[in-house]
Amino acid sequence: MAKTLFITGASSGIGAETAREAVKAGWNVGLFARSRNKLRNLADELGEAALPLPGDVTDESDLAGAVADCVSRFGGIDAAFANAGRGLETPGTEKADLDDIRGMIELNITGLLLTARLTLPELRKTKGTLVLTGSAAGRRHIAGSIYGATKWFVHGYAGNMAEEMREWG
Repeated sequence: MAKTLFITGASSGIGAETAREAVKAGWNVGLFARSRNKLRNLADELGEAALPLPGDVTDESDLAGAVADCVSRFGGIDAAFANAGRGLETPGTEKADLDDIRGMIELNITGLLLTARLTLPELRKTKGTLVLTGSAAGRRHIAGSIYGATKWFVHGYAGNMAEEMREWG
């Protein structure tokens, strides 16, 4: 039976390329992102091994429904890739738009937390893996980088999750 990878931010970039490589390696993929048309096109490209799951990673009900649909279709989740994220339109503490800052924090931190929270019960069943997209920006100091600060969170949280998931290796 094929293993299943649930990917947020799956419609482009790292998420889409990861889906392509996973399918080549024999995995099923649950493709979660806001871009409905891009997801449909990617799922058409990947075939029966791909399930498009449109939704917003910061919306707990969207994400919970997608996780449930992925489990229903493929029988479980063996790995989850919390990949959704973005930077700011205008970077910098003083110059960035406050609504843009809030939206980025909501996506880069809350979306990541929700992905972990909602996939962890499935990962526990399969002794699965949680992968989080960080950045070099989360490992060094960059003047005024709020984006970098969100990626410091990802780095720290990944270590914390490794400790939490240690019970199943």
